[in-house]
Amino acid sequence: TRLNMTIVMVIHQPRYGLFTLLDDVVLLGVGGGLVYEGPSVEAKTYFEGLGYQMPENDNPADWFMDILAGAVDMPVHLQGKETGTTDLISLWNDHRALQPDKQQAAPRRMMTMGDHKTVLGTEVGLYWHSRGSKHSENFTKSDLRGLLCQIGAQDMSDEILDDVMKRIAEDGQSATYKEFLDYLEGLLNGIASDKATAYSSPNSLDPARAIDNLSSYFTTVMPNAVGEMMPTRTRVQRCWLFASCRSNVLVKCCSLAKRRRRRRSRCKRSAFAPAPTPGPVQQLGIQACSRLVQFFREWKLRLLDNTLVALLAIGIGSIQGTTNIPSKSSFASNLLFFFLALSLLISASTLKLFRSDRALFWRERARGVNVFAFAAGRILISWADVLLQTYIFTVVYYCLVRPFDAPFSEYFWPSILVSLAAAGWGYFVSIILPPNSSTIGVVLIILLFTGILGDPLQLDDLADGSGRDAAILLPSLSRWAIPMTLDKAVTRFESSGYSACISATTKGLNDQYKAATQIFTDDSWDQGVEILLLTTAVLFIFTYLALRFMHRSKVI
Repeated sequence: TRLNMTIVMVIHQPRYGLFTLLDDVVLLGVGGGLVYEGPSVEAKTYFEGLGYQMPENDNPADWFMDILAGAVDMPVHLQGKETGTTDLISLWNDHRALQPDKQQAAPRRMMTMGDHKTVLGTEVGLYWHSRGSKHSENFTKSDLRGLLCQIGAQDMSDEILDDVMKRIAEDGQSATYKEFLDYLEGLLNGIASDKATAYSSPNSLDPARAIDNLSSYFTTVMPNAVGEMMPTRTRVQRCWLFASCRSNVLVKCCSLAKRRRRRRSRCKRSAFAPAPTPGPVQQLGIQACSRLVQFFREWKLRLLDNTLVALLAIGIGSIQGTTNIPSKSSFASNLLFFFLALSLLISASTLKLFRSDRALFWRERARGVNVFAFAAGRILISWADVLLQTYIFTVVYYCLVRPFDAPFSEYFWPSILVSLAAAGWGYFVSIILPPNSSTIGVVLIILLFTGILGDPLQLDDLADGSGRDAAILLPSLSRWAIPMTLDKAVTRFESSGYSACISATTKGLNDQYKAATQIFTDDSWDQGVEILLLTTAVLFIFTYLALRFMHRSKVI
């Protein structure tokens, strides 16, 4: 919950004390209609206000379930209406419509001392049974040492353990389960049932002083032991050990009574105050952590996706084979198919990032979630998928094609840039188009800008040297990625003395790319890097603007 994640818990027949520890509950009738939504402590009052009477000694939580299932007869004044959960749904809608502007904080039930003692008793019982013992058997000093080791406390001397046992048990040697539990519960109340008051020695505490200062002076062990056993909210204040050179050891603790009073006053002040909204940076971290958790939870689906990516790369690489060298006239066309397939793959896989979570975004934005943090946190984690799929696709393709003396970087870095831009198209389309139309929409965009406008054989018609072709071809991913690899391959062939082996088609296309409009620089590689990064940045800005302004009326 600290990460703003939704926690879903299934409880089978909870007792009412546990049921009311849940701040808010949603009760659904048959068919999924809303019958009650609000504080758990007010659910019983609401149904009694409708005229239902809970049988004596019934568990209210079970009684709610019977009402929702229609197993409880409708009240007399409601029997004139159509019976069933549909009636309960309309009653709740009427009840909520009567108080549309009610903003007062709903009551919350805090854990009582009885709840704390129940938890403590459960923890002690679990340890007691882990010793293979029954509650009737005694708890000795060696068992206490084992308990401290189990909770990770520092090993205590025999003298300190003897002093603790004297406070728990009358004989100072062994304690029953009840004595041990009573002493721990006494620590929760700030006043322990200290058996050491009946013990005296030159090195022990004075009995009268021990009684007056039990809230301030304890042994080193038990506050820490209780602190490890209890939940964080109920941990006893950590203590500081002041050991004298004598055998008597005193431990000074903060006053539990004062601390408890301060905590109660803080709870009264803040019980109904809304939690502060985290800042944009903190929200960014929360969104990223939430997506990271889902990233690892969906490893099976991710494994299947990456397997399909590898199969696609195997298919393309097997078809092209050894034709992916500058001496073949189809070299540039092969690069087009490579980048086109990669663009389609990445853009389609990134559609799910915002397409399936629209309702989640509408709900969170209505509660103050920063739009930029929501988008950036999810996009950052999704890049892990994009980079992984790109790497797998490029490695498999490179190993099958095995281009002549070409380093892997000539294919990998253009692939990374194309994938990031294609992911930007996927994010943007998933927001501006309805979920049912987003897939065909992104496919059409990629086929147009990467396939048709990026076709090397159409370059002579599109790139006429004016500024018009720059505006048309700027969104084309393959238009700027192909010359990055093509120019490197042709230059490498020429420097190796194989210039005569270069295909005339490949040579002509490379010259046309160089003669076409140069926007930032004359170098094909640098220009491809700059334009593809610019395209990615522009698409991410459009994604943010679309997410911020296109769904402003959507509220859940």
